[in-house]
Amino acid sequence: MSLVPKCFPYEYPRLTQVEVWGALRGLEKNRVVFIEAPTGVGKTSAVLSFLLERYGRVLWFCYTHRQQEVVLKEVENIIRKNNININVTVIRGIKNLCPIKKVRESDLPHQLCRYYTSVKGCDFTCPYREQFLAALNSRIIVVTYNYLRQPFINKILSLIDTTDVIVLDEAHHLINPPLITIPLKWVKLALEEVNHEILEKMIKREKIVEIKREKISLSKYEEIFWKNGVSYSLEIFSKVILTQKLFYSKDTDSYLGIDDEFHFRLRKILNKPSVVISATLPKKVKVLFGSNVCINEIPRHEYKFYTLIYSKVKLPKKRWFNEATLAEINKFIDIISNYFEKILVVFPSSDTLNIFYKHFILPNNVIGIVAGSREAEGIDIDAEICVVLGVPYDRVTRITIETIRYFKKYTSKPKVLGYTIPAVIKAVQAAGRILRKPNRIVVFYDKRWIKLRNFYPKWLKNSVFKIISSKRKLIDELIYLSIICS
Repeated sequence: MSLVPKCFPYEYPRLTQVEVWGALRGLEKNRVVFIEAPTGVGKTSAVLSFLLERYGRVLWFCYTHRQQEVVLKEVENIIRKNNININVTVIRGIKNLCPIKKVRESDLPHQLCRYYTSVKGCDFTCPYREQFLAALNSRIIVVTYNYLRQPFINKILSLIDTTDVIVLDEAHHLINPPLITIPLKWVKLALEEVNHEILEKMIKREKIVEIKREKISLSKYEEIFWKNGVSYSLEIFSKVILTQKLFYSKDTDSYLGIDDEFHFRLRKILNKPSVVISATLPKKVKVLFGSNVCINEIPRHEYKFYTLIYSKVKLPKKRWFNEATLAEINKFIDIISNYFEKILVVFPSSDTLNIFYKHFILPNNVIGIVAGSREAEGIDIDAEICVVLGVPYDRVTRITIETIRYFKKYTSKPKVLGYTIPAVIKAVQAAGRILRKPNRIVVFYDKRWIKLRNFYPKWLKNSVFKIISSKRKLIDELIYLSIICS
């Protein structure tokens, strides 16, 4: 094999893509290869072209449908450049594909699909079911992370068994175990079907409901399903057996829990050559993916950019209720908006964004997004500068505490894995929206980032870096950078 895979769809590779190919050669010795590579450098095309030259069937997991489209686009580029045929199947959800409106609009579409298929029968070819059959004859299968969760993983077990290599793209989304959500309105409907002490505790909104999984049998609720065509009690108890505790959330009027065997199942899936990719994949998370893991950190971004930490302020959530603090932030944004054509401002939460909007309006050339939102990942934003306000820690809830406890079986520092690292990842991913062109600027506007930079990816640590403690010096530095970067 040459340095550049023969099916690589572009005329010249980037240096970062060459480094990705070097990292992928680790699959010859290791079961799992971690690749932490910068945003916007062509990871998808690099990984695809390498795997298509070395392996037969590729099962590619993405976080969102939008990211599925990115993979599909790169496959089409490979097909067009090399004039070859590659069968591709993109797995979509039942709400996207089922022809029956009643199924698509149901709270429990998979139950209704199962009932229609087994009892009533479908008068037409179902595109949802057909895609899984098509996938068995495809070279590349692209699915979302939803199919790593129970019970949906059962639908792709045959695909996992017959694939040659697995790719987990944007794998930072796999650090925290998935949430189990049970709306109270489902509990009310389930109680109309059957009485159970767990349901009765939930309808009373008890703060914590302990689960004794060994005492739960689904056969009783299966009977209700086959009788009625749908069963809320079956749906609830299918979720309940995945966790040990459920916590009532007043915000959503639902019970929440965590899938406490998620990473155990994930390790079992990764029993064949696997590639784990992200722009933000700290070494500490390797404990979640088992042994025999090869870690590769791409040391530099393809483009030169500048990183500043403003160390004069600290912006915990309580400071966002201080009008003087908000006025300072607004004044800073107003000043720099005069020197840059477009600015991206990242707020730590939707609450803080709403608090800010109650007092001020962002200038027309300023885009405000929330760290961790869909706008903060997977898209390009053509701005010259990104300002990350504060640190986007999750609000501490019972689920947060339970998640940290969950990580105790994997690490001696569970708070770092379950609380600190996710905040850093959200901020860096948001900043990465602008790093698609050279000479961009990222400002971390909070002194806590001085310590948190230890969790930055290597490519961010190696950028042009400054810590500034004076507001006047920060503004002067940004004015200077606006000139040399224009």
